[in-house]
This record gives sequence, structure tokens and C-alpha cells, in this order.
Amino acid sequence: MTNSILNVLVLAPMLLFVGCQSRDNVKVAERPALSDDDLPAANDGFDPTIEEAKAVEIASASPQKEETVKQPKPLEHRDIDLYRHLISELDEPSPDRVYFLTLTPMDDWGEHGNWMPFPKETTEGIPIAGKYRLDTGNAHLVDGTVLQKGKQSETWMEWITIKRWISDTEADVETGVWCCPLGGGASTATYKKLNGKWNIVDLGASWVS
Repeated sequence: MTNSILNVLVLAPMLLFVGCQSRDNVKVAERPALSDDDLPAANDGFDPTIEEAKAVEIASASPQKEETVKQPKPLEHRDIDLYRHLISELDEPSPDRVYFLTLTPMDDWGEHGNWMPFPKETTEGIPIAGKYRLDTGNAHLVDGTVLQKGKQSETWMEWITIKRWISDTEADVETGVWCCPLGGGASTATYKKLNGKWNIVDLGASWVS
């Protein structure tokens, strides 16, 4: 038994030496170097310039919050007939004031006005219409005050609106004017066509501020 132990003790260093040599002679397989074509793109297909352009495109395509203003219905012959009468009855405005004329009643004004102009067929050939500004797009509303675009001075917005037809020859009409808080008023009246001419047959509510 003692000889066996001695043999192990003698052989152990030799086996260890041989094992070390064998390990040193083993060639470790190396991973081949990757070429530039094998490497993934640094941004994995992400191009910041393209992505930024996409973001701008998406933002531009997103629906913007728009001011909603009630649009008038297409005018019928009876509308045009009554509007022409109402416009022809207008008073001449003060020479020191600018008056715009719209068919949009104050109840339908948006935050910035968005007034609808009178169609050409309602004003054409009526002299007094030329005393009013019909280009309502050149006016806007700022904090309740009507201003001419490009100017800071107050101006006036006058409206004439057929509110409802009672019959083909009778209608309720609202007229009013506004420049600023505590500067305006409106009234309603019923018009009826008798013997080919429009006449006031009833007066309705009115207000002044």
C-alpha cells in the first residue's frame, strides 16, 4: 500500500506536467473578425433627419382646433329680395366712423368675429351699400372690440339677419350694431310684403348696451 501511495506521489507531478503541455498545445478557436458589412448600423435604421421630418409632417397633418361659426344657408330668391330692401333702407353712416356690414348675427360671432359678407346679388346697384365696408374679412374681434385689421382704432360692425320665415311674404328680422363693450344694440321686427312692398308690421325685442 505504501508503494502504491509512493507511485501516486511520483506520477502526479509527471501527469500534471504532461497535462500542462497538452493544454499549451491546444489551439483555441478564434472568432473571425467582423467586417463593416457584418456590423449592425449604429442607429439600426434610425435617421434623425428623416424622423424629424416625419414628426413635422405628422404634426402638420394633425387637425388644428378651428373656430366654428354657424354658416348661413344659400340664399333663396325671397332672401335676396328682402335683404335688398333692408340694405336700401340703411341710414348713411357717420363720416368719422368706419362701418362694416354683415349678415352674421351677433349670437353667431366667433371669438374673433368671422363675419360673413353679404353676397354681391344683395348689394349690387344699391347706392347706400357703397357707404359701408362689405369686406368683413378685414375686420376682427379682439376682447369684444371690433377692429379693422392693421389698425388699432375701434370700428363698427352692423348686421342684418333674417331670423326666420313665417311665410313666403313674412319674416322676422334682426338688425344691430356693435363696436365694443357698452357700445352697441339690436332690435327685431317682423316684415311683411304687401302690394309688392316690404313693410314693418310688428316690433319685437330690443337691447342697448
